[in-house]
Amino acid sequence: MVHLTRAVNKNMKVEKKELILKASLDTFSKIGFAKATMRKIAETADIAVGTIYIYFKNKDEILQELVNRHNEEYKKLFEKMSVLKPEKAFRLFYEERFAAMAKLHNLTNLFTFEASQDKKFRNTLYKKTFEKLNNLMVEYLEASIKKGEIRKVKNTAALSAVIMSLPPTLVSWKECLFSKQLKELTYAQLVDTISDLMHNGLTHV
Repeated sequence: MVHLTRAVNKNMKVEKKELILKASLDTFSKIGFAKATMRKIAETADIAVGTIYIYFKNKDEILQELVNRHNEEYKKLFEKMSVLKPEKAFRLFYEERFAAMAKLHNLTNLFTFEASQDKKFRNTLYKKTFEKLNNLMVEYLEASIKKGEIRKVKNTAALSAVIMSLPPTLVSWKECLFSKQLKELTYAQLVDTISDLMHNGLTHV
């Protein structure tokens, strides 16, 4: 009975923490990180503000938790990619990234803007996230080159930057710009086009 009670309490704590993280994402997306407060997050989650402090000291700690989870998702993605041939690996990469970013494009745009305005925020978001993720892609590219699965390139870091930048750029263009042509494009079409370009190239040479 004691073990059951502990298990139930543990599950409740996990559920509460997930509720807080979801409410934080919603709050950051609507008003931005700079304007978000623990009280506003509590209002979104419909819980007492004191409850949040049981799990997180401040909103910076919440952001760090979200960043860490984001990084873990990327690591799992690259683990899946590592056992696939490049054509299937890159298709998987773009399918997952477009799906994730399409849901959070408002938040992505807000974070990008706030990172340009706030050095502390920029260090958290870019140095602890994008640099790590770019390094994962560089490692994947270099391993694929070594195995002879893709050709050698002049600069793997530059290629990684191009590959990584396509999802946020195209999602931003599609979701935010008032272009009928872009709006009519599906993410499946974008994935097909990018995958074909990466696998077959552009010229007949």
